Amino acid sequence: MSRAGRFPLLLALLFCMIASSFAMTAEAQMAGRLVIDMDYEVYGVGDLDGGGHITWSLYDEQASHLRWKIITFFENYSQMPPGFNCEGTTLTNTVNQQIDSNEGLEYTDMLEHYLEN
Repeated sequence: MSRAGRFPLLLALLFCMIASSFAMTAEAQMAGRLVIDMDYEVYGVGDLDGGGHITWSLYDEQASHLRWKIITFFENYSQMPPGFNCEGTTLTNTVNQQIDSNEGLEYTDMLEHYLEN
């Protein structure tokens, strides 16, 4: 394929990628369950100046369900059970049916550790 033929193909591919990201975001917002927001530095488009972030936001019943799972986990376990990356780690659990700041920090630290590995 000639150089002149590659440019329109590349342009069409880029347009499809951008259009699909907008369509998925709009569909997720209408459903009220999951919204994914990102900047285009993730794709390597534009200047790299500290970006490259993806934000996942849960709403409505999905957010409530995740919150319930986190509360249940910290209420029932004092150590990470076998099968998890941080297996055997002691957890700070306060049995009060809410996510305390120390429990939230532990959860986000473990999640970050898992995602980075």
